[in-house]
Amino acid sequence: MLHINNFRGFAILLIILTHTIEMFAQKSPEMREFDYIIGNGTYYFIFISGFIFFRSTENFQFTNYMAGKMKYVLLPYTLFSVPALLLWYAGINDYMLIASAPWFETLPLIGQAAALYLTGTQLGPYWFIPTIMIIYAVSPAALALKDRSVLTVLGCFLLFFVFAVLIARGNPVRSAIYFIPAFLLGFAVSKMEKAPSFTISRRAIWATIAATAALAAATPFAISFEGTTAALFNQIYCAVTTLALYVVFKKKMSQHNVTLDLFARLSFYIYFAHGFFLLGFRKLCENVETVGYQLVTIIATFAATLVLCILSYALLKWGLGKKSRPLIGA
Repeated sequence: MLHINNFRGFAILLIILTHTIEMFAQKSPEMREFDYIIGNGTYYFIFISGFIFFRSTENFQFTNYMAGKMKYVLLPYTLFSVPALLLWYAGINDYMLIASAPWFETLPLIGQAAALYLTGTQLGPYWFIPTIMIIYAVSPAALALKDRSVLTVLGCFLLFFVFAVLIARGNPVRSAIYFIPAFLLGFAVSKMEKAPSFTISRRAIWATIAATAALAAATPFAISFEGTTAALFNQIYCAVTTLALYVVFKKKMSQHNVTLDLFARLSFYIYFAHGFFLLGFRKLCENVETVGYQLVTIIATFAATLVLCILSYALLKWGLGKKSRPLIGA
């Protein structure tokens, strides 16, 4: 499954680039459109989770499955949350969505910290972890679809597609529902790919690429959508671009790629660590004139964040050795 591994490495790079762009409160219209076009990394990640989950359903044991997720995802999340919460307490990290909620101020300090931890809002990117843990917890329900037809799986995908559009993203539970279609799409594609007769025709390649290009061309209008319309367009766009990238990686990227493999293997560490570096760069940019140099600043920050993630991982890996994965995610 080298194509899926390469896809994972590509997805984490898009996520970091998206978060780098989001450093800027004020973005040019072109940058807002570009941000929307590439900002589907989370959907790709959960699609890949569904794809891999289908391949791991033989002799599946829920307790072992969740124990692994708690050890290699929840534990490092908890450890990384400590410095994130300390930065919040020190007033350095003030980029928190729920901190402005009226009920938040009524909580004691420990209650506020718990609320930030449970919602993943103690550091910008961390909202994903409570969301994916919910998806992990309910994903064994997909075992009921293991021996069903692909059409049945796609029917469930469409059902949750409707739920996602109606509910939209919000707290971790709503966000989990919003991204379950991505998991089911990955499950369905994995099931199709495993069939002996599975092939991808040249027509399918061009159809998915053309559909993605058409939707991307509509981005200038899509960024102004609100409510259900915005959720509907985003779900369609994410599903189509995911299938297009899957086709490209399956057909053109099924060989070992050193760079993408590196980022795939370090993906969770990079996810946990990059928010700290971007927070530092955001604080730095608050005191530096970047108007007119936004693109240059984004490229430089993106590259610097990747380098810092890799160097910090190498240092921590050297110090932690075999204990690194449960402690820092890789």
